[in-house]
Amino acid sequence: MLEPMLAKRYEELANHFAKQGESRQRDHCLVLAADAALSAGQPAEAERLRKRLLLTNPDHLLRPYSSMAEAMQSNDVHDFVVDLRRQWPPEMVAKLLNRPIEAPTAYAMEPPPTPTAEVRKLAARLLTAAPTEETALPGENWLGLLMFAVGLGLAGGLMFAAFGGSLLD
Repeated sequence: MLEPMLAKRYEELANHFAKQGESRQRDHCLVLAADAALSAGQPAEAERLRKRLLLTNPDHLLRPYSSMAEAMQSNDVHDFVVDLRRQWPPEMVAKLLNRPIEAPTAYAMEPPPTPTAEVRKLAARLLTAAPTEETALPGENWLGLLMFAVGLGLAGGLMFAAFGGSLLD
């Protein structure tokens, strides 16, 4: 059964479109993710996705319904979802995500790779190293900041005297 995996793929693509500011495509993918979750027998997940959609688009077609299951019983919503399935088939989603469709595994996500001994040594050295001048915070060099502020004030005063005097006349 690929529907749970498909729901995650559609949601992943929706996240991508959200980052790109493409709200229409994001909404389409969230509707399809909710539909796939509902088809997989996960009504709570479908409802989470529907609510996420309504948070970003409160005027969406799904707004009048109290759940995704109820919305799918409406002819308008059902036809809309069928049309979206044609526009966004699983093969297209896999291509857009640059990953083939796979059967679900025992893990929802792959575990992160184990860091090598060299990476662990470097991390330990960075965590225990004293801050150098390059890594010191700007607030630690108060004299430099004071000189910068004084110079900025003088430069601004000179600019105002040179150009702002004519504006006051």
